[in-house]
Amino acid sequence: MHFEYFRLICAPEFSFVFETDTWSNIVLQAACTNASFRRIALAVGALSRSRYMKSSRQTAERYALCQYNMVIRDLGLLNHSPEIALRIVLACIMLIVLEFLLENYDRIQIHLRSAVSMLSALDGQFETETIFYVQALAYIQDMMSCRY
Repeated sequence: MHFEYFRLICAPEFSFVFETDTWSNIVLQAACTNASFRRIALAVGALSRSRYMKSSRQTAERYALCQYNMVIRDLGLLNHSPEIALRIVLACIMLIVLEFLLENYDRIQIHLRSAVSMLSALDGQFETETIFYVQALAYIQDMMSCRY
């Protein structure tokens, strides 16, 4: 139920927000092929859906936080090779969306700084793959500087 909602509603919103259709494919592919990304998708789907069903907000938050904790644990166990760093940057971007839904604006800044730091450490590697991440992070930085 939560994943289907994410697939139909939330993933297309990534493309809308970041102004490129590629984002929907990126997040869906990640969520379909990796357990951590699937957990983020489930959490985002549950929280987004609960915005329209106020009675279930508390349950959705508990569920999302449980998924979030498992993702953070899983990411902490990964090595920090350049290939893994790209996955972690994508996870940070998806977690920023989750934190926004949870209204944890301080944590948005933490994930944003982590993602920017990891991209900087890649020092031009994977240039083709990182262009979408750089653009998304710049958008998030602009949004955060205007609002908070």
